[in-house]
Amino acid sequence: CIDIHEGDRMQVVSGSGAPITNHADSFAVGCSHAWTSRIVWDPRTSHFVSVCATDNSCRIARPNPYRTIATGNCNNTLFGGDLVLSTNPGYWTAWSQDGTIRLQHFTDSGPDTAIPNAGNAAVPHLVSYGSSRMLVAWGSGTSMTAQVRDAGATGATIGSTFTIAVNDHQYQAFKAYSDGSVAYPAAGANNTSLKIPRVMPCN
Repeated sequence: CIDIHEGDRMQVVSGSGAPITNHADSFAVGCSHAWTSRIVWDPRTSHFVSVCATDNSCRIARPNPYRTIATGNCNNTLFGGDLVLSTNPGYWTAWSQDGTIRLQHFTDSGPDTAIPNAGNAAVPHLVSYGSSRMLVAWGSGTSMTAQVRDAGATGATIGSTFTIAVNDHQYQAFKAYSDGSVAYPAAGANNTSLKIPRVMPCN
């Protein structure tokens, strides 16, 4: 099953796949019940950071221990999107409630900048885009809509929204590349083909 409803566990392993005992970032039970759990490596602090959607007070939270990142409600529309590094200290995560995409910035001290309406969809995608930007994308009919945003403290929009001519899927994610571009694996013309759109670097 995908997106199963259970508690989450995070185990750090070595390059050979052996569990590393007593790693500071590991936890046996993080968020429970949890879904759409996300994780990112922060080279600035040499730590993993994770968030989840949870029915424990119906929120987006950081596990181990529980810390609220964004407050939602339990009406079966709470969805946790991707997690990326902010260019200032902290992180950005995308999430949605009632078909509205929200963005939340947070640090180890807790949540700060919130963007209450970053698009209209049940499933947001978020990816680092170059050295100082991030890309938010969501399904819109038979295509996707995307918006470039500043990855710093404000999350301000950069330019207008644009269309990516592929179907959205809630279990697929964008990948960032070292040249500043991002790409997305989408369904192709039939059930044995793929279409991979690439958003080129932003000047």
